Amino acid sequence: MNPKDKDKLDVLIEKEKRAYAREYFREIWESAVDEGIDEEILAEALVEGALDELFIRFGAGEASKLIAQLKQMDELGLFPAGKTLQ
Repeated sequence: MNPKDKDKLDVLIEKEKRAYAREYFREIWESAVDEGIDEEILAEALVEGALDELFIRFGAGEASKLIAQLKQMDELGLFPAGKTLQ
């Protein structure tokens, strides 16, 4: 397999993993809301949990990288209009 094909395959695999992760997230979100957990509490807990896991598994650099990525997404307007991360 030539390098271009490998790169294309890697991109497709990452897209598939992201799609699976989003679906898994939606299922967890809906289940938690059905159980009576407020959306704001759930969102904060999920973000905090993700940052904690990144910190534990990969160190502070990876957690900081995610925070920076989220800030950049907010600055680029990639989140719904009128909502900003703080």
